[in-house]
This record gives sequence, structure tokens and C-alpha cells, in this order.
Amino acid sequence: MYTQDRREAVSELKELLGDASIRQLVSDVSVGSFLSGGIDSSVITTLASQKAGRDFQCYTITVPAVENQLDQMVDDAPYARKLARQLGLPLKEIEISADIAELWPHLIRHLDEPIADPAAITCYLISRLARDNGTTVLLSGQGGDELFCGYPRYMVMHLTRWLHRVPQFMRRLVAETSHLLPGSVEGVAGAQLRRLKRTLTAFSLKPEEQFLSYCANTPQTAISQILSPDFRAELQGRKFMSDCLEHMEQEKLDGLRRLHERDLFIYLPNHNLLYTDKMGMAAGVEIRVPLLDLELVKRVLTYPYEWLLELGKTKVLFRDAARGIVPDEIIDRPKAGFGAPFRKWLRYDLQEMWDELTSETSIRKRGWFDYRALQGIRERSQAGKEDLYMLQWAVLTIELWARQFIDGNTAQD
Repeated sequence: MYTQDRREAVSELKELLGDASIRQLVSDVSVGSFLSGGIDSSVITTLASQKAGRDFQCYTITVPAVENQLDQMVDDAPYARKLARQLGLPLKEIEISADIAELWPHLIRHLDEPIADPAAITCYLISRLARDNGTTVLLSGQGGDELFCGYPRYMVMHLTRWLHRVPQFMRRLVAETSHLLPGSVEGVAGAQLRRLKRTLTAFSLKPEEQFLSYCANTPQTAISQILSPDFRAELQGRKFMSDCLEHMEQEKLDGLRRLHERDLFIYLPNHNLLYTDKMGMAAGVEIRVPLLDLELVKRVLTYPYEWLLELGKTKVLFRDAARGIVPDEIIDRPKAGFGAPFRKWLRYDLQEMWDELTSETSIRKRGWFDYRALQGIRERSQAGKEDLYMLQWAVLTIELWARQFIDGNTAQD
């Protein structure tokens, strides 16, 4: 049974958050935090520092404007700086740059598998900064978006739940004409068009497929296009979302609960927590996640979903509980993704790496991809027609991983 009164639930959640943050401070070494300036890390940092005191160190990453013209990542740093000043806490910053050609293979070795997420680089850089400054345990806001339905895809699904009453032919028409929108134009307008195109492309899909397409960043058609005929035959018609769809069907859940369960039990442990833990360990830092404290999670999962999502708003109950803990400007600001300006890197800085890793000789030798199709997605992205940079990132990640773990014997290094 869940708490019947929502105001009681807010008060209860405040207490649970405080207890979870304090439990995660137990350590024989220095403890600090990721402080991105978003609501999750800000709440954890505030609650933990109230117990730990002014020796609690905070760490954040900044993205120079010159690196951000294409990706248009929201600048978190001003919020992180302001909160650190209000709390009287030291804040260390590291500026992310395009000088990753040597670092990336090193991180793939530590990841041990081809996890194609540029956020792993950001996580490592912050962890290394913390270690260099004597902090060997970091608290992270990881898990908050999965637990409290904080990703924009939840809002999109909530706002467009009426969509599936529209005749299929009309939804298909919208999806098919969405390709006319540009996919990777620089500037704020370009970022908005990119998100709109991604949303419209999935309009003709079933609810679960629509949700998973928002999770994937790359449409199945583009993925299938770059695979070699032999690789496609080996897949026997399976798609990137097949495993998730099977899991969701087996769980026999429906509506938002089905989508929420997928993020909590598949995406979170197999992606976000995986790279977070490995990148922390690569730098010699233990990363803890107070928002996934067992007592907190068990209680939140009993709350009704209308307390988590409202029209146009995500993480509603969590935002209510955060009031009085952190400033309203942090609570009410739009979500900013945790990542890196990988589009800019791929477009301008990693051409040499792309040419070498996807040369015709390399691609034919590996046998996994179609050489001409790969060059096609590269050309369309570079021309601004489509946003297929994450697919390019995945291809490079897979090739770097294969060279270390298939072609080479890492035990000899």
C-alpha cells in the first residue's frame, strides 16, 4: 500500500533521501560528490554535505562553447558553482576537450565491452579529477531518472498517449515525412529540430516500440543498413529492441509500469551503472548511488505513477521533496543530459580516426559492416541531413573493442 496523502509522501520522501545520503557517507577515506548542477546531484550533495561538513569536495565538468555548437548540451556549470557557493563547499572543475583519440581506447579496455556511450568519458574524467585531489569515494545522482521517471521520453509518452487513437495511415505519413527535417544542423534551432525529428520518426510505432526508439537514438533502418549481408543473416530478423520487447512481454505489465520496469531492470544495471562503476574503478574511485538506496527504492515503487508524472512535467514528487533542500531554480530547470559533445568530435576532430578504423580494408576484414553504407551515414551526417553520429560512435567503439579483445591478447599487455 502506498501513502494515501501526497503531502505525507513528500515529507516521507524527504526523510528517505536524507537517510539514504547519510548511509552512503560511511567510509574510512575522503568522500565527495559529482555535482552537475542538476536536481539529482544537487539534492545528494546538499544532504550529504550537511552531515559531512565543509571538507566535502565536489567535482563537475564544463564544456567550452566552441565544443558545443553542434551538440547544444545544456551548460550545468553555473548551477553547480552557485550551489557550491551557497553550501560553502569547494568545487573542482575539469574542462572537456576533443583530445580523446588516445584516451578512448584506454577506456574501452577498462569497460571490457563495447559500451557506446560518450558519457563514459565524462565519468572517467571527473573520477580522475577526484582521485588527483585525494577523493576516493564519490556520491552520484545516478539512478534518479530511472527511479522517478525523469527522462524526456517519459514526458513524450505521457503527452502523446492519445496518439494511438489516430489512424495508422496518418501516423505512418507523419513518420515518413519526418525525414525532410534536417538532422544535424549547428545551433539551438538545429538541436530542437533534431529532437523533433527523432520524436516524429517513431509516431507510427506501437507504444513499447515508440518508447524504445526514443531510448536508442538511432532508427532501426539506419542500423540495418550498415550491417553486412552475412551479419544480417546471422541476426535472423532480430532488431535492437527485440530483447527488451521480449522482456517487457514476459513481465506482463502494462502502461507506464511496463516502460518504467524496463529502465530500472535492464537499462540502469546494464548500461548506466555498468559504465559508472567501471569508469570510477579505472580512476581508482568508488562511486556510490544514494538514490538507489534499497529502502528508498522499495518505497518509491509503491507510489502511484500520477505522483511521478504530470502534464508536461517529470519527476514531480521528487521535485516537490527537493523544495527547501535545493534552490527552486535547480528544481524547475529543464533536464540536462550527462554526456559529451561527441557530434562535434566526430564531425571535426576524429576524421583521421574514422578513416583509419572504417577503411575498406578494415571493414572487409572484420565482416560485420557494409563499407559503402558506413560512408553513406557519415556523408549524410556531415551534410546535416541526418543525425547518425551516435551510430558512428557505436561503430568506432565496436572496432576499437574488437582490436583489443579479439585481434589482440590483452593478457600479454
